[in-house]
Amino acid sequence: MNSTRMAIPLICVLSQIFLPEARTFSFRVSASQQKAAPRVAPQFTVESQGDVLDEGGRRLALTGYRATDGVLVTNVHGIFDSPSEADSYFEKETAKAMKVVRRGLKKNRKGDSVGRRAEVLYPPSPPNTKAVPAVLWTDGTSYYVLISPSLPDILSLEKKWSRQPDY
Repeated sequence: MNSTRMAIPLICVLSQIFLPEARTFSFRVSASQQKAAPRVAPQFTVESQGDVLDEGGRRLALTGYRATDGVLVTNVHGIFDSPSEADSYFEKETAKAMKVVRRGLKKNRKGDSVGRRAEVLYPPSPPNTKAVPAVLWTDGTSYYVLISPSLPDILSLEKKWSRQPDY
């Protein structure tokens, strides 16, 4: 019985020790190699779903997607009473970023503006040691954020959903 109780904290400790290294593993690819082998867009499968309450008590939908390259992309989605309320929430969440990389309008398939969009870097939180990229946007009364250690995977999932030009 004691061994079962001890296993859970041990797994937690091991994940804190080994997962940060796996998340930050990188390798160098020359510019010529990048041109020679274009990146294949990953496919995504739903790994988890649920709800989360933000610090103000607002319920948001939470979905975890696993890309075929093994990276997890998390989507947070909220529906608001009006587009201006979604925009206010977008501004509040964008303000939490340590850096706004790009900011502009969210376009639909036809190229019409449907809301606001930002690419940001959130500050690292243990066990992560690097800033975490995210893309936030509004579409009418909806607010979305995709967050993952991999910006290319975030952009692939966003593009798959919206079928829009590259940002």
